[in-house]
Amino acid sequence: MSDEQKPSSQVDINGDRNLAADIHISGNVSGDVIIGGDKSQTSSPQEGGQDATLPQGDLTNRPTPSRAIPIIVGLLGLVGVVGLCLLATLGYRWSATIFTPETEVVVRVSAEADGAAIARSRVLLFLNGTRQVGSTDSTGTATFTVSLPQETTGLSLVVEAEGYQIEELQGIQIPVDGLLNVRLRRSTEAADVVVLVLDETLTALAGAEVVLLIGGDTYSQVSDSNGLVTFSDLSLVSPLEAQLHIQAPNYQTDYQTLTLQPNTTLGLRLDPAANAFERVDAFAP
Repeated sequence: MSDEQKPSSQVDINGDRNLAADIHISGNVSGDVIIGGDKSQTSSPQEGGQDATLPQGDLTNRPTPSRAIPIIVGLLGLVGVVGLCLLATLGYRWSATIFTPETEVVVRVSAEADGAAIARSRVLLFLNGTRQVGSTDSTGTATFTVSLPQETTGLSLVVEAEGYQIEELQGIQIPVDGLLNVRLRRSTEAADVVVLVLDETLTALAGAEVVLLIGGDTYSQVSDSNGLVTFSDLSLVSPLEAQLHIQAPNYQTDYQTLTLQPNTTLGLRLDPAANAFERVDAFAP
């Protein structure tokens, strides 16, 4: 095909911008194609001897992608992140409920007056219904390994040593280093007696009323969640006979006579069949 036979067409894009281009179409095509500007002009190219109408339209009016798509994708991603966080939280709580971490608690017993370590002190440790016993070494320390549940009201301690007043501490929060310092005072004329109430299986019994009769005076206390009852500031400087009675749901004992030791822990095991109690070593493993 010679140069004279090549069809040509001038394209006007967007009116003011004059852009000339040669459009080469095989076959016999002639005519002006107008894009933008006056949309009423058409061309009638011929291909293969038949008329063909080129599509009309404005290239500036192409459809733009919807902005809603990235917003939806972002929301779906946010929902996924929140769901993963919830699953992680629930998984942690579940694992914390079943697998409780263990920690070491060191109880250091010393004299309040001079800070000297007190060896052979007897220590009772209570935590969420469990009871452990120990004795301090020559450095005045006793070590316990405890399991810490997810929620706890703190631990309780009963510490006694010969020549010192007994010490009961409740609701202690375990420090980061696990060290608990207990300072004992020298015995005076006012003494304390701690009673540990146990059921027939040697499990601490809460809510038991303990009534103590000493020389015509009556003292009454109810055992706490650890089975402990403390009678404070008793006029007890030497072993003294007293009468004691315990009453609790499903348990009822008669008054029994026993010898009280000042500043000591008295372990009592209940016998529901005999309506009585027997004395046991509160610091027995």
